[in-house]
Amino acid sequence: MNFKWKKIGLIATSLIVVVSFTACGFSKSQGANAVPVLVTPAQEKKDTVTVKRGDIERKSTMEGRVIPANAKEMYFKGKGGFLSKINVKVGDEVKKGDIIAQLDMDDISEQIKQQEIQFQLAQIDWDEATKNNASEFDKKRLQLRLDSEQMRLNQLNESLKNSTLISDMTGVVVGMQNLSVHQRIEPLEPVVVVAEKNKFLIQCNVRNAKLTLGTKVQIGIKIVIAQPCAEGQVISNSFLETNNVQGSSVNSESIQDNSKIVIKLDSEPTNFKFGDSVTVHYSEEKKTDILIIASKAIKNGAGNHPYVRVLKDDGITEKYIATGISDNENTEIINGLTENDTIIVD
Repeated sequence: MNFKWKKIGLIATSLIVVVSFTACGFSKSQGANAVPVLVTPAQEKKDTVTVKRGDIERKSTMEGRVIPANAKEMYFKGKGGFLSKINVKVGDEVKKGDIIAQLDMDDISEQIKQQEIQFQLAQIDWDEATKNNASEFDKKRLQLRLDSEQMRLNQLNESLKNSTLISDMTGVVVGMQNLSVHQRIEPLEPVVVVAEKNKFLIQCNVRNAKLTLGTKVQIGIKIVIAQPCAEGQVISNSFLETNNVQGSSVNSESIQDNSKIVIKLDSEPTNFKFGDSVTVHYSEEKKTDILIIASKAIKNGAGNHPYVRVLKDDGITEKYIATGISDNENTEIINGLTENDTIIVD
Protein backbone atom coordinates (compact mmCIF):
# COMPACT_ATOMS: atom_id res chain seq x y z
CA MET A 1 0.00 0.00 0.00
CA ASN A 2 2.74 2.43 0.95
CA PHE A 3 4.51 1.56 -2.35
CA LYS A 4 1.39 2.40 -4.34
CA TRP A 5 1.02 5.85 -2.76
CA LYS A 6 4.67 6.57 -3.27
CA LYS A 7 4.35 5.82 -7.02
CA ILE A 8 1.33 8.15 -7.34
CA GLY A 9 3.18 10.90 -5.50
CA LEU A 10 6.18 10.56 -7.81
CA ILE A 11 4.02 10.93 -10.93
CA ALA A 12 2.26 14.01 -9.53
CA THR A 13 5.58 15.60 -8.63
CA SER A 14 6.85 15.04 -12.22
CA LEU A 15 3.81 16.72 -13.72
CA ILE A 16 4.26 19.75 -11.47
CA VAL A 17 7.88 20.08 -12.54
CA VAL A 18 7.02 19.89 -16.27
CA VAL A 19 4.28 22.50 -15.91
CA SER A 20 6.61 24.77 -13.93
CA PHE A 21 9.31 24.66 -16.62
CA THR A 22 6.78 25.28 -19.39
CA ALA A 23 5.24 28.22 -17.56
CA CYS A 24 8.64 29.75 -16.92
CA GLY A 25 9.59 29.47 -20.58
CA PHE A 26 6.29 31.01 -21.68
CA SER A 27 6.56 33.95 -19.29
CA LYS A 28 10.10 34.73 -20.37
CA SER A 29 9.32 34.91 -24.09
CA GLN A 30 5.80 36.42 -24.24
CA GLY A 31 4.70 37.31 -20.80
CA ALA A 32 2.34 35.60 -18.49
CA ASN A 33 -0.88 36.64 -20.23
CA ALA A 34 0.34 36.39 -23.97
CA VAL A 35 -1.78 34.58 -26.66
CA PRO A 36 -0.60 32.94 -29.91
CA VAL A 37 -0.39 35.31 -32.97
CA LEU A 38 -2.57 34.30 -35.99
CA VAL A 39 -0.97 34.65 -39.49
CA THR A 40 -3.21 36.42 -42.10
CA PRO A 41 -3.32 34.34 -45.34
CA ALA A 42 -2.01 36.06 -48.50
CA GLN A 43 -4.76 37.50 -50.68
CA GLU A 44 -4.91 36.01 -54.18
CA LYS A 45 -4.24 38.73 -56.77
CA LYS A 46 -6.92 38.97 -59.43
CA ASP A 47 -6.28 39.99 -63.03
CA THR A 48 -8.93 42.61 -63.74
CA VAL A 49 -10.06 45.09 -66.37
CA THR A 50 -12.30 48.14 -66.10
CA VAL A 51 -15.42 48.91 -68.08
CA LYS A 52 -14.77 52.18 -69.93
CA ARG A 53 -16.05 54.32 -72.75
CA GLY A 54 -14.29 54.14 -76.10
CA ASP A 55 -14.52 53.41 -79.82
CA ILE A 56 -14.71 50.11 -81.70
CA GLU A 57 -14.22 49.55 -85.41
CA ARG A 58 -14.90 46.12 -86.86
CA LYS A 59 -12.73 45.55 -89.93
CA SER A 60 -12.80 42.88 -92.59
CA THR A 61 -10.97 41.91 -95.78
CA MET A 62 -11.70 40.49 -99.22
CA GLU A 63 -9.56 39.33 -102.09
CA GLY A 64 -9.22 41.27 -105.34
CA ARG A 65 -7.14 41.70 -108.47
CA VAL A 66 -5.46 44.65 -110.17
CA ILE A 67 -7.18 45.43 -113.48
CA PRO A 68 -6.66 48.22 -116.04
CA ALA A 69 -8.53 51.47 -115.58
CA ASN A 70 -8.47 52.06 -119.35
CA ALA A 71 -8.08 49.11 -121.72
CA LYS A 72 -9.03 48.35 -125.29
CA GLU A 73 -9.45 45.15 -127.27
CA MET A 74 -7.59 45.05 -130.58
CA TYR A 75 -9.06 42.99 -133.43
CA PHE A 76 -8.92 42.59 -137.20
CA LYS A 77 -11.69 44.21 -139.22
CA GLY A 78 -12.92 43.27 -142.65
CA LYS A 79 -13.17 39.59 -143.50
CA GLY A 80 -10.46 38.20 -141.26
CA GLY A 81 -7.92 35.70 -142.53
CA PHE A 82 -5.00 33.47 -141.58
CA LEU A 83 -2.46 34.78 -139.09
CA SER A 84 1.04 35.21 -140.48
CA LYS A 85 2.77 37.12 -137.67
CA ILE A 86 2.22 38.19 -134.06
CA ASN A 87 4.64 40.83 -132.79
CA VAL A 88 3.80 41.17 -129.09
CA LYS A 89 3.33 39.18 -125.91
CA VAL A 90 1.70 39.93 -122.56
CA GLY A 91 3.67 42.58 -120.70
CA ASP A 92 5.10 44.27 -123.80
CA GLU A 93 4.77 48.02 -124.11
CA VAL A 94 3.38 49.33 -127.39
CA LYS A 95 2.99 52.75 -128.90
CA LYS A 96 0.13 54.09 -130.95
CA GLY A 97 0.74 53.02 -134.56
CA ASP A 98 2.82 49.93 -133.74
CA ILE A 99 2.02 46.79 -135.76
CA ILE A 100 0.68 44.17 -133.37
CA ALA A 101 -0.11 41.33 -135.79
CA GLN A 102 -0.57 40.59 -139.49
CA LEU A 103 -2.69 38.30 -141.60
CA ASP A 104 -1.40 36.50 -144.69
CA MET A 105 -1.40 39.22 -147.40
CA ASP A 106 0.07 37.34 -150.38
CA ASP A 107 -3.27 36.58 -152.00
CA ILE A 108 -4.60 40.11 -151.46
CA SER A 109 -1.42 41.68 -152.77
CA GLU A 110 -1.69 39.64 -155.98
CA GLN A 111 -5.33 40.58 -156.41
CA ILE A 112 -4.46 44.26 -155.98
CA LYS A 113 -1.85 44.08 -158.75
CA GLN A 114 -4.35 42.49 -161.12
CA GLN A 115 -7.04 44.98 -160.18
CA GLU A 116 -4.76 47.91 -160.75
CA ILE A 117 -4.29 46.66 -164.32
CA GLN A 118 -8.04 46.35 -164.83
CA PHE A 119 -8.54 49.86 -163.51
CA GLN A 120 -5.86 51.24 -165.82
CA LEU A 121 -7.47 49.53 -168.85
CA ALA A 122 -10.83 51.00 -167.92
CA GLN A 123 -9.23 54.40 -167.53
CA ILE A 124 -7.65 54.11 -171.03
CA ASP A 125 -11.00 53.18 -172.60
CA TRP A 126 -12.70 56.10 -170.90
CA ASP A 127 -10.00 58.55 -171.95
CA GLU A 128 -10.16 57.28 -175.56
CA ALA A 129 -13.92 57.60 -175.70
CA THR A 130 -13.80 61.12 -174.40
CA LYS A 131 -11.07 62.08 -176.87
CA ASN A 132 -12.97 60.69 -179.85
CA ASN A 133 -16.32 62.24 -178.90
CA ALA A 134 -18.00 58.88 -178.38
CA SER A 135 -21.73 58.73 -177.93
CA GLU A 136 -23.26 59.48 -174.57
CA PHE A 137 -24.31 55.86 -174.26
CA ASP A 138 -20.74 54.59 -174.77
CA LYS A 139 -19.29 57.19 -172.42
CA LYS A 140 -21.88 56.27 -169.75
CA ARG A 141 -21.05 52.56 -170.11
CA LEU A 142 -17.31 53.20 -169.90
CA GLN A 143 -17.77 55.52 -166.91
CA LEU A 144 -19.70 52.81 -165.03
CA ARG A 145 -16.96 50.29 -165.82
CA LEU A 146 -14.28 52.68 -164.58
CA ASP A 147 -16.21 53.33 -161.37
CA SER A 148 -16.70 49.60 -160.83
CA GLU A 149 -13.00 48.86 -161.25
CA GLN A 150 -12.17 51.72 -158.88
CA MET A 151 -14.56 50.36 -156.22
CA ARG A 152 -13.05 46.89 -156.56
CA LEU A 153 -9.54 48.29 -156.16
CA ASN A 154 -10.60 50.31 -153.11
CA GLN A 155 -12.08 47.19 -151.51
CA LEU A 156 -8.87 45.24 -152.04
CA ASN A 157 -6.77 48.06 -150.61
CA GLU A 158 -9.10 48.18 -147.61
CA SER A 159 -8.69 44.45 -147.15
CA LEU A 160 -4.92 44.90 -147.31
CA LYS A 161 -5.14 47.61 -144.70
CA ASN A 162 -7.32 45.39 -142.48
CA SER A 163 -4.76 42.61 -142.76
CA THR A 164 -2.45 44.61 -140.48
CA LEU A 165 -3.49 45.06 -136.84
CA ILE A 166 -2.19 48.40 -135.61
CA SER A 167 -2.38 49.60 -132.00
CA ASP A 168 -4.50 52.72 -131.70
CA MET A 169 -3.26 53.56 -128.20
CA THR A 170 -0.03 53.63 -126.21
CA GLY A 171 0.09 51.19 -123.32
CA VAL A 172 0.89 47.67 -122.13
CA VAL A 173 -0.35 44.36 -123.53
CA VAL A 174 -2.33 42.88 -120.62
CA GLY A 175 -4.04 40.02 -122.41
CA MET A 176 -4.06 38.11 -125.66
CA GLN A 177 -5.69 35.15 -127.32
CA ASN A 178 -3.73 31.91 -127.52
CA LEU A 179 -2.68 32.26 -131.15
CA SER A 180 -0.49 30.35 -133.55
CA VAL A 181 0.76 31.17 -137.06
CA HIS A 182 -1.58 30.10 -139.90
CA GLN A 183 -4.52 30.04 -137.49
CA ARG A 184 -7.78 31.36 -138.89
CA ILE A 185 -8.77 34.69 -137.31
CA GLU A 186 -12.37 35.81 -137.60
CA PRO A 187 -13.23 39.50 -138.02
CA LEU A 188 -13.91 41.38 -134.75
CA GLU A 189 -12.40 38.49 -132.77
CA PRO A 190 -10.26 40.02 -129.95
CA VAL A 191 -6.58 39.30 -130.49
CA VAL A 192 -4.87 41.37 -127.77
CA VAL A 193 -5.89 43.76 -125.00
CA VAL A 194 -3.83 46.93 -124.54
CA ALA A 195 -4.15 48.96 -121.33
CA GLU A 196 -2.95 52.42 -120.39
CA LYS A 197 0.21 52.04 -118.34
CA ASN A 198 0.06 52.62 -114.56
CA LYS A 199 -3.68 53.29 -114.55
CA PHE A 200 -5.17 50.74 -112.17
CA LEU A 201 -8.49 49.64 -110.72
CA ILE A 202 -9.17 46.90 -108.19
CA GLN A 203 -11.87 44.35 -108.94
CA CYS A 204 -13.35 41.96 -106.37
CA ASN A 205 -15.72 39.20 -107.49
CA VAL A 206 -17.88 38.98 -104.38
CA ARG A 207 -21.31 39.92 -103.12
CA ASN A 208 -21.07 42.55 -100.40
CA ALA A 209 -23.98 44.86 -99.69
CA LYS A 210 -21.98 46.79 -97.07
CA LEU A 211 -19.58 48.25 -99.64
CA THR A 212 -21.72 51.05 -101.02
CA LEU A 213 -20.43 53.64 -103.47
CA GLY A 214 -17.84 55.92 -101.89
CA THR A 215 -16.79 53.43 -99.17
CA LYS A 216 -13.14 54.03 -98.30
CA VAL A 217 -10.81 51.03 -98.40
CA GLN A 218 -7.14 50.18 -98.10
CA ILE A 219 -5.32 47.84 -100.47
CA GLY A 220 -2.25 45.67 -99.97
CA ILE A 221 -0.43 43.39 -102.38
CA LYS A 222 -1.14 39.79 -101.44
CA ILE A 223 2.16 38.01 -100.87
CA VAL A 224 2.15 36.45 -97.41
CA ILE A 225 0.72 39.20 -95.27
CA ALA A 226 -0.89 42.01 -97.22
CA GLN A 227 -0.01 45.26 -95.50
CA PRO A 228 -2.06 48.18 -96.85
CA CYS A 229 0.02 50.31 -99.20
CA ALA A 230 -2.67 52.19 -101.13
CA GLU A 231 -6.07 53.73 -100.53
CA GLY A 232 -9.16 53.99 -102.69
CA GLN A 233 -12.94 54.02 -102.77
CA VAL A 234 -15.70 51.88 -104.20
CA ILE A 235 -16.98 53.23 -107.53
CA SER A 236 -19.15 50.27 -108.57
CA ASN A 237 -20.98 47.38 -106.90
CA SER A 238 -22.89 45.32 -109.46
CA PHE A 239 -24.68 43.32 -106.74
CA LEU A 240 -26.25 46.47 -105.32
CA GLU A 241 -26.90 47.96 -108.75
CA THR A 242 -28.71 44.82 -109.94
CA ASN A 243 -30.84 44.56 -106.82
CA ASN A 244 -31.72 48.26 -106.89
CA VAL A 245 -33.33 48.06 -110.34
CA GLN A 246 -37.01 48.80 -109.89
CA GLY A 247 -39.11 45.76 -110.74
CA SER A 248 -36.06 43.59 -111.37
CA SER A 249 -36.88 39.88 -111.46
CA VAL A 250 -33.21 38.84 -111.15
CA ASN A 251 -32.62 36.41 -108.31
CA SER A 252 -29.71 37.64 -106.15
CA GLU A 253 -28.41 34.09 -105.81
CA SER A 254 -28.13 33.75 -109.58
CA ILE A 255 -25.76 36.72 -109.88
CA GLN A 256 -23.45 35.75 -107.04
CA ASP A 257 -20.67 34.54 -109.33
CA ASN A 258 -20.95 37.63 -111.55
CA SER A 259 -21.10 40.25 -108.81
CA LYS A 260 -18.19 42.66 -109.04
CA ILE A 261 -16.96 45.46 -106.80
CA VAL A 262 -14.70 47.97 -108.52
CA ILE A 263 -12.37 50.23 -106.53
CA LYS A 264 -10.66 53.37 -107.80
CA LEU A 265 -7.27 54.14 -106.27
CA ASP A 266 -6.67 57.59 -104.79
CA SER A 267 -3.17 57.58 -106.29
CA GLU A 268 -1.25 55.26 -108.60
CA PRO A 269 1.17 53.04 -106.62
CA THR A 270 4.39 52.19 -108.42
CA ASN A 271 4.55 48.64 -106.99
CA PHE A 272 1.27 47.43 -108.55
CA LYS A 273 1.17 45.36 -111.75
CA PHE A 274 -1.79 44.29 -113.83
CA GLY A 275 -3.04 40.93 -112.60
CA ASP A 276 -1.57 41.23 -109.07
CA SER A 277 -3.62 39.63 -106.30
CA VAL A 278 -4.44 42.07 -103.53
CA THR A 279 -6.20 42.13 -100.17
CA VAL A 280 -8.77 44.87 -99.65
CA HIS A 281 -9.22 46.08 -96.06
CA TYR A 282 -12.47 47.84 -95.17
CA SER A 283 -14.55 48.87 -92.16
CA GLU A 284 -17.74 46.88 -91.65
CA GLU A 285 -18.98 48.93 -88.72
CA LYS A 286 -17.72 51.63 -86.37
CA LYS A 287 -19.17 52.92 -83.08
CA THR A 288 -17.84 55.74 -80.92
CA ASP A 289 -18.20 56.63 -77.24
CA ILE A 290 -19.69 53.30 -76.18
CA LEU A 291 -19.15 51.05 -73.15
CA ILE A 292 -16.40 48.51 -73.86
CA ILE A 293 -14.34 45.91 -72.03
CA ALA A 294 -11.50 43.64 -73.03
CA SER A 295 -12.93 40.66 -74.90
CA LYS A 296 -10.81 38.25 -72.85
CA ALA A 297 -12.89 39.05 -69.75
CA ILE A 298 -16.11 37.69 -71.29
CA LYS A 299 -17.03 34.07 -70.65
CA ASN A 300 -19.68 31.83 -72.22
CA GLY A 301 -22.42 30.53 -69.99
CA ALA A 302 -25.31 28.18 -70.62
CA GLY A 303 -26.49 28.41 -74.21
CA ASN A 304 -23.39 30.48 -75.06
CA HIS A 305 -24.90 33.39 -73.16
CA PRO A 306 -22.04 35.80 -72.30
CA TYR A 307 -21.33 36.63 -68.69
CA VAL A 308 -18.60 38.28 -66.59
CA ARG A 309 -17.33 38.10 -63.02
CA VAL A 310 -17.70 41.49 -61.37
CA LEU A 311 -15.43 42.35 -58.44
CA LYS A 312 -17.19 44.30 -55.64
CA ASP A 313 -16.17 45.25 -52.12
CA ASP A 314 -18.36 42.46 -50.75
CA GLY A 315 -17.07 39.80 -53.12
CA ILE A 316 -17.41 38.49 -56.65
CA THR A 317 -20.69 38.46 -58.59
CA GLU A 318 -21.39 36.73 -61.86
CA LYS A 319 -23.57 38.75 -64.24
CA TYR A 320 -25.06 37.99 -67.63
CA ILE A 321 -24.46 40.73 -70.19
CA ALA A 322 -25.60 41.75 -73.67
CA THR A 323 -22.81 42.47 -76.15
CA GLY A 324 -22.52 44.28 -79.47
CA ILE A 325 -19.72 44.56 -82.01
CA SER A 326 -16.16 43.43 -81.35
CA ASP A 327 -12.72 44.04 -82.77
CA ASN A 328 -9.58 42.07 -82.06
CA GLU A 329 -9.31 43.37 -78.50
CA ASN A 330 -12.53 44.92 -77.18
CA THR A 331 -16.26 44.18 -77.12
CA GLU A 332 -19.20 46.57 -76.88
CA ILE A 333 -21.37 46.26 -73.76
CA ILE A 334 -25.03 46.94 -74.49
CA ASN A 335 -26.52 45.91 -71.15
CA GLY A 336 -25.53 44.47 -67.78
CA LEU A 337 -22.56 46.66 -66.77
CA THR A 338 -21.83 50.28 -65.98
CA GLU A 339 -18.79 52.44 -66.53
CA ASN A 340 -15.88 51.78 -64.13
CA ASP A 341 -17.12 48.32 -63.12
CA THR A 342 -14.15 46.05 -62.33
CA ILE A 343 -14.21 42.75 -64.17
CA ILE A 344 -12.14 39.71 -63.31
CA VAL A 345 -10.31 38.28 -66.31
CA ASP A 346 -9.08 34.89 -65.06
